[in-house]
Amino acid sequence: MRKIKCELVKTCYLPMLLFSAFGAAFGCLLSSCYSDASLMKEFTVLELLVNADAVPFEWQPELCSLQIWEKGLGMWTNLIFPLLVSISYLYVLSAERQSGAVRQVLLREGNFSYCFSKLASAAVLGGLVLLIGYALYGLLVWAAFPSLGNYPDELCRMYMEQYYPDGAAVFIIQRLAGVMLYGMFLSVFGIGVSLFFTDPYILLCLPMMLYYAYTQLIGKLQSDAWTNNDDLFAGRMEAFKMSNLISFHNPGWKETLFFMAACYLILFFVFCCLMKKRRDSSVWV
Repeated sequence: MRKIKCELVKTCYLPMLLFSAFGAAFGCLLSSCYSDASLMKEFTVLELLVNADAVPFEWQPELCSLQIWEKGLGMWTNLIFPLLVSISYLYVLSAERQSGAVRQVLLREGNFSYCFSKLASAAVLGGLVLLIGYALYGLLVWAAFPSLGNYPDELCRMYMEQYYPDGAAVFIIQRLAGVMLYGMFLSVFGIGVSLFFTDPYILLCLPMMLYYAYTQLIGKLQSDAWTNNDDLFAGRMEAFKMSNLISFHNPGWKETLFFMAACYLILFFVFCCLMKKRRDSSVWV
């Protein structure tokens, strides 16, 4: 735990951490949150913030702060998250490799300890980045949009029973925990790329490309299963959706958690093998 803490402190490069957190918050603002059938237009959170008179808030509880906050992780904006959750780790790792300090650290700590502390700190950092960004977005939404309690009592009670049966506080805590797990899972792409590449442009672009390819593959497999009326296979594909971790009410979120753990175990095994090979061949990148 001490080594993980040290690695986490070292990896939390403040400028990159702030950039990532605010970038995640801004990405949430670009998510679609309201559809106006009369105008045939989708509104993003940012559009509603800039032009509050565009839609009537009074009798539409789906525009309350909790609902807007919940819709902050969606659409194409998730594409930038694999980079944002890993960029601080990638920056520090790149600087460490260029300094030539990896050999000394490996000789002192050994492959197992070095690889485990690196992966664990990168995963936790990814979760914290998305958690902080989503919390900042939530504070802005809370200040700008009406709360559910501002709506008529009957409408408020019906909405709470339908969407938040355990209460708003429980929903918020579960949501934040799910977002952190989601950020940890998204870090897989940046960590995986860093094992094989050192070029900064590849490190910046490839995690997003891999995430896009992965989500498209899972979506295609699930779509084909539904077309062929194979509901069993389509249901199993839910476990491979990373966004499944955001809500503990999603079907198969526990299977998704196990899948994330399996991905990190594979990365750990590959990391250890690569570092042993580099030590044996005296190749340092």
